[in-house]
Amino acid sequence: ESSTTCNPMTPLWRANHRISSNTGKRVTIVLFVVSLTLAAVLVLSKRSDWESHLNRDSGAMHATIRGLQSARMRQWQTFRRAAWSPRCEYMKDSGAHAATHHGDGGYAPKYEDLDCRTGPTVLKDFSTIILDQDGVLWRGDIVFPTTIPSLSKFRQLGLRVLFVTNNAAKSRSQYVEKWKEVGVEVEKDEIVPASFLAAAYLKSIKFSGKVFLIGAEGTRIELEEHGIATTQCSNDQTTITNGELLDYTLDSEVKAVVLAHDPNFSYRKLALATQYLRNDPDCIFVVTNMDECDVLDNDRFMPGTGALASALVAATGRKPINTGKGGDFILPYLMQRYEFNPHEMLCIGDRLDTDIALGHQANCKTALPLTGVTSRALLRKTPPEKQPTYVMDNLGILVGIRETNDGVPST
Repeated sequence: ESSTTCNPMTPLWRANHRISSNTGKRVTIVLFVVSLTLAAVLVLSKRSDWESHLNRDSGAMHATIRGLQSARMRQWQTFRRAAWSPRCEYMKDSGAHAATHHGDGGYAPKYEDLDCRTGPTVLKDFSTIILDQDGVLWRGDIVFPTTIPSLSKFRQLGLRVLFVTNNAAKSRSQYVEKWKEVGVEVEKDEIVPASFLAAAYLKSIKFSGKVFLIGAEGTRIELEEHGIATTQCSNDQTTITNGELLDYTLDSEVKAVVLAHDPNFSYRKLALATQYLRNDPDCIFVVTNMDECDVLDNDRFMPGTGALASALVAATGRKPINTGKGGDFILPYLMQRYEFNPHEMLCIGDRLDTDIALGHQANCKTALPLTGVTSRALLRKTPPEKQPTYVMDNLGILVGIRETNDGVPST
């Protein structure tokens, strides 16, 4: 039996051999399947870990993105509030402003709207009127129809009127002549133009030296009437090369640069003024006003002295002394020269940043006629502390005169 079983030629041996061979194959297959299963389990386990890490990282990433988006949104909201607030300035008492804000982003009016009935009632409280000219009495060469009747009524009421203007194109003497052409007799001492104030400032600090002047004839006349010599560029020469600028001989007597409105403002004037201010730190920089623009007819605007001053400020890094309305010099000077009581003074003008600001400096009441640069749309964007006391269609409202559609004053 043994020999039969071990003999490879016998049928029994062949049967046993087939059984043994099939069993080995099955074991191999089982082991292979088990290995694949273990590998799959391991892969799935690792994948779960990876997904967990990815989810955590993704959550952190999304949280970071949301944080950045939130920060960006806060920055945009801050920028938008700054850009739409008047003159892009943040107001310190934002809580008070929030209470006066309208739903359309504007401010509630703090001022009183005057008409022909209420206008005359406010004048009884005043003895002095500080009166602007451009945009209030006239525009360019066009005198408003209510101007002469209003001035006549002011004088009948015994009010002292000072014509205080940021226009430096004319001297006081030249303005006296202009008023004669209009048909009104005005004394020289009643007129306080920006040309005069620039000279008065230099005189008040005992200025000694010569002035490099950029401006019209009126400012030159006022400076020379105050004993201050001037030097100017010719209007015929508008430019200067770098080589000419290097060889240019500066006037050693120049100790101040005075900038007034100049329709002939040029690169040459800017370049030479820059040399005086940069070469001598003690050289005084005076500007007659910082008005950015002035209104013309047909809703056109002309660049003001403030626009010209910005170029010189950028070129020199120097901050000018503003001797006109909007600056610190004018109010103490007027109070000393004319000895008026601010509580009995009414300041009238068409600009918020100069005329109304001067009244706020003096802590007096103010009136704004809508015949100049300020519109009701601009008033809606103006915070309460910068608004005037009164608003009116034109100057005549104060004396019970209105202007009809055909431009004829009527009571």
